[in-house]
Amino acid sequence: MSKIIVFVLVIFLASLFSDIVASIDIISSNILNSQSITSTGIGFDAGRVVLSFLRSVIGINVENSSIVSIHSSTHTIPFSKLHRETDVRVVFVVNGSRYDAVVTMIDGRIRSYWLNGVFNESNLSLHDHLAIAYRFLKAFQKFTNNSYYGRFAEMVMKAMSEKKLLLTDNNFILNISHNPNNHVENTIIHFCLKMWGTKLPIATTLAVSSDGLVTRLFDTSMFYVATTKISISKDQAIQMALPYAEEYGREHGQKIVSINATLRFERDMGGVRGDCFAVYPVWQVWFTYDKIKNDIFAYSVTIWADTGEIYDKGPQGAYFPISEDTSNTNMLWSIIAFIMVASITIPATIMYRSKNRG
Repeated sequence: MSKIIVFVLVIFLASLFSDIVASIDIISSNILNSQSITSTGIGFDAGRVVLSFLRSVIGINVENSSIVSIHSSTHTIPFSKLHRETDVRVVFVVNGSRYDAVVTMIDGRIRSYWLNGVFNESNLSLHDHLAIAYRFLKAFQKFTNNSYYGRFAEMVMKAMSEKKLLLTDNNFILNISHNPNNHVENTIIHFCLKMWGTKLPIATTLAVSSDGLVTRLFDTSMFYVATTKISISKDQAIQMALPYAEEYGREHGQKIVSINATLRFERDMGGVRGDCFAVYPVWQVWFTYDKIKNDIFAYSVTIWADTGEIYDKGPQGAYFPISEDTSNTNMLWSIIAFIMVASITIPATIMYRSKNRG
C-alpha cells in the first residue's frame, strides 16, 4: 500500500513540476517543424509557438536554420493569481550567424521579444525601417487576431506618408526615434493609448535593427482601464494629501512652497484592488519643500480618484547626497554637476584599471 502511495505521489510531483518548468533542447529543427502548432501552452507547445512567431512575423527562415536549444519556464506573475507568464529562449544559427531570441508570453499571448545577435550597417533608410515595422504589425495582427496592432500599423503608415516623427489624435500617440549609431535598435517606434489628453500605461514599443530585423517588442496592451469614474475633485485631493506633507515637513523643519496635483492613470501594480493589469484614474499630489533635508526635497501622495482612498504616499528625495542647506533652486545645478563629474571620472577610472591590468 505504501509503495502505491509513493508511486502516486511521485507521479503527482512530476506532473506539477512539468507544469511549472519545461526545458527543451533540440538539435534538429526538422524534428520540431514536423510537429503541428496546436496550442499556446508551456513547454514544447510554447517553443513551437515562438518558432512560428519568428518565422511568420519576424521573417526569420527557421526551416533552414540550425536550432541550438529551446528552453522555457512558466510562473505566476507576482502580485497576481490571475495571470501566468511563460518565458521562452531560442538559440539558433542562420547563415553562420548565431542569434538568441527571448520571448515572454502572458496568458498564452506574446507580449515581449528580444533578439540578440550580430547586426551590421546597411543602406536602409528610416522609411525602409518604418515599412518593415508596418509589415511586422500587420503580420502580428494576423498572428494574434488583435485589431489593436492594425491601428498601430495605420499610424505607422500615416507617419511614413506625412514624413512625421510624432503623430497624435484623440486616442493614440505615435513617437518615432532614429539613432544611426545604434545598429541593434536603429529605429524605435512607441505607440500608446491616451484618454482625457493624458497617456495611458497601455502601449507597445518596437525596435528595428540597422539591417532591417525587428529586434525588440514590448507590449502592455493587455492592461485595461477598469473605470473612468472620478469621485473627488482636485481641491479635495489636495486637502486629503496636505496633512501628510505638513506633518513630515514639521518633523524635519521643512515648509511647503508649492503644490501640484495632476490627474493621470496608473496601473494597480501591487494588485491591491484585485488585478495588477487593471488601470485606474489617480490624483498625483506633489508638495515641494523650501529646502532639502536628509536628501528629501518633496512629498508625494497618490489617491485613487474613483474611491478617494490613498494608494501611496511618502517623501521624495535624491539618489545621491545633497547638502542640507541646498535650496530647491540650486538642486538642478547639483544634479548637473553630479552627472558631469560622473561622466568624467567613470571613464577615467576604467582606462586606469585597463592600463594597470595590461
